[in-house]
Amino acid sequence: MTKPGEQPVLTDGTITLRPWQPDDAEAVYEACQDPDIQRWTQVPHPYQRSDAAYFVAELAPAAWRDGTGVVFAVVDAADVLLGSVGLVGLDRAARTGEVGYWVAPQARRRAVASRATVLLSRWAGEAFELDRIQLFTDPENVASQAVAARAGFRLDGDGDGEHTFRGERVRMLRHIRDVIVTAG
Repeated sequence: MTKPGEQPVLTDGTITLRPWQPDDAEAVYEACQDPDIQRWTQVPHPYQRSDAAYFVAELAPAAWRDGTGVVFAVVDAADVLLGSVGLVGLDRAARTGEVGYWVAPQARRRAVASRATVLLSRWAGEAFELDRIQLFTDPENVASQAVAARAGFRLDGDGDGEHTFRGERVRMLRHIRDVIVTAG
């Protein structure tokens, strides 16, 4: 189980997941002007600079600090922001969590989302003692469904209309990945 302390930095040699920093706010603001990020994710709409500053300085660090999840900046070797990935909806009793992500427009079609989701899922399974990680996609978001498949998630039906998106109950497809924790 995760212990109090600094949020880790994770890498697969191509991308790095690191804690958000206050100076990431401008890059987050720019990325979140993208219509697809605003359409498929729960970022505020319209997205303001104050939203980006709040996200990097308050919201993302609070998940780790409070033990409710973890949100990472996804960066390349030059520390250029590629996207965001996080474990949200952490349910320790049920031993499940939910992955959420977005990718900046200039970083798309480079396997950023699938790499980040795999990296996070492998680490979070052990760190939070999870048995299963879920990922929800809009039935029309074919790109995110492909990310889920490439990241080793399998389609498990819809979210039973219980998924809340921007304050409304909506139908979402549920993708699951069982966590395999290796001994030793």
